[in-house]
Amino acid sequence: MKKMIILMFLSFHTCFAQSSVQQAVDSLKQITDKSELCDKLDALAKGTERDLDILIDYYYIKDNPKVDSLKQVAILRFPTGRIAFNKTWNVMMTIKPAVEQENEINDLRHRFDAQHLEVPISSAAIQFAKEKNTDKAIDYYLQLKENYIKQTTAGLLVKVLDSNELSKFEKIVQSDINALKKAPNEGSIYYGFLDVYANLLIKRGRYKEALPYSKLAFDNLPKRDELSRNYYYLLSKTGKYSDAIAFLEASVRSGFADEEIKAELRIAYAKLHPSKDLSVYMKSLRLDLRAELMDKIRAMEIKENVVNFNLKDTSDKEVSLSDFQGKIVVIDLWATWCGPCVAALPAMQEVVEQYRDDQEVAFLFVNTLEKGTKVRERAMDFFKKNNYQMDLYIDEINLATNSSDAYDALGKGGIPRKVVIDRQGKIRFKTAGFSGGRDDLVEELSIMIELAKEEI
Repeated sequence: MKKMIILMFLSFHTCFAQSSVQQAVDSLKQITDKSELCDKLDALAKGTERDLDILIDYYYIKDNPKVDSLKQVAILRFPTGRIAFNKTWNVMMTIKPAVEQENEINDLRHRFDAQHLEVPISSAAIQFAKEKNTDKAIDYYLQLKENYIKQTTAGLLVKVLDSNELSKFEKIVQSDINALKKAPNEGSIYYGFLDVYANLLIKRGRYKEALPYSKLAFDNLPKRDELSRNYYYLLSKTGKYSDAIAFLEASVRSGFADEEIKAELRIAYAKLHPSKDLSVYMKSLRLDLRAELMDKIRAMEIKENVVNFNLKDTSDKEVSLSDFQGKIVVIDLWATWCGPCVAALPAMQEVVEQYRDDQEVAFLFVNTLEKGTKVRERAMDFFKKNNYQMDLYIDEINLATNSSDAYDALGKGGIPRKVVIDRQGKIRFKTAGFSGGRDDLVEELSIMIELAKEEI
């Protein structure tokens, strides 16, 4: 999660900072006269850091070695500029205690302009909040200058801080909203802050107060899943069941509803249909989800050979995939730094519980692409902290070849990745990523396991 937050900030920062650069790149691509183009490129190479930025973007796809060379030139000529800063910050971009981040920020202050420090300051604010140091988190938040980073940071702080801690933060968010209300050309950020404030009030149990802010955000921002979820949740929480039930029902039927949405649907349905059987209704929605997924998953079915690979278990004993021959093997490739991997684990625990007594099915939760020292200990601590009762294995990185047995054998690509192997040792299903629907993932894996039991 931590690494994802940092990457999200970097993408925000790049998006805003690079818009004018992209316009310049687009202009270069329109030049058809080779002599004119060469003159322009030569002039940019001798120009400002922004000029080098334009060149880097221009060559990014077509000439990666040239990009690396231009970055080195930019770092030498502009050692306190954005490109040099990004390289330094990328090296620092690992999970660290807040105090260590604070020390790094103090070092960066001596080397780079303040405008480059927004992302590290945001990261430190969130880490201090995670470590329950609310005063420090707020102190770092107040150092932020750029509104789009402030809004993103505020939203993440609302997620991390508990209800009592949010009492200190509430007035600060209100102040930011009042300032943005008077600012021209900040409309989307203003409504984004209203959404943040609505979420803060939800977390503090003040649903009636939250609804007007949520409605303004809902009416004026692109319809993101979380934005819609919070608005309809508040409609139900404030007794507007008729307005909310269609969205709540669709969320449950699609498998993307969290426990709060499911609870609100039960309340709304009982209020609107007091004479009907609630349990039958909820079961029918789950059956609808399974029926909808069945055809989709059948279309994903494959039959591929898999290369045997070795892992280490939690006692550091070597284990091979071939040790599980004759079973249905469900493999989850994950890492502690991977936000979607971590988000999917509660659903995977539910699948494991569903098949706990089924001796035909084995689950391998394979920690992979995990760099640094004490990888096994970190993965074990993570499982223990979250009370996961799942079989953990380590896919060690071979530092000499920069390879990992399981990750390489199952096809390089993104994680999380789920692989289902049948009794004959054939891969029957492969999926990557996690869309966020817990029920969706539980049903999907359950269907894959049952189909893998069938001979083909």
